[in-house]
Amino acid sequence: MEKHPKWAKFKRFIKKLVKCALNPRFVLCFGIAWMITNGWAYILLGVGAFFNIGWMTAVGGAYIAFLWLPISPEKLITIPIAIGLMRWLFPKDKETLGLLKDLSEKAKNELKFGKKRKNKQENAKIPAPVCENEGNGHVHEHAHVHVDVFENTAEFTCPCCGTVTIEEIETKPE
Repeated sequence: MEKHPKWAKFKRFIKKLVKCALNPRFVLCFGIAWMITNGWAYILLGVGAFFNIGWMTAVGGAYIAFLWLPISPEKLITIPIAIGLMRWLFPKDKETLGLLKDLSEKAKNELKFGKKRKNKQENAKIPAPVCENEGNGHVHEHAHVHVDVFENTAEFTCPCCGTVTIEEIETKPE
């Protein structure tokens, strides 16, 4: 039985993300991708302001203003470019590429199977949670339940003592 499984999963995810993002090769690729998507505008603005070239200042400033809007898809473009550069420039870096592949597969599964997850949660056979902190144990009918169908587990939070228990579940075929 693992205490606070959500925090453990979150910590593992953050650790993988930091390990991948702080890899010098990925930092280089991200810098190149940032120059492709953003950097040219800052250079254009700087050169235009320094040499008093109006069109450079206007174009660079307008693009930078767009980037600072909340609706700007800049990061949604920069990160895939960085990953593509990573694959192209460093194809032998299996560790970082493997981490990126794992993270992308998890994201795809979350998006792809979001609706199926709800259906499987409804069809799951969930055992009654038993609180183990109260001496001989007692069953809670109104415990908070979170079902993870990809790992076939159900997480129960006891309403009286806050104990979290994880139990294996069976899912019915669709």
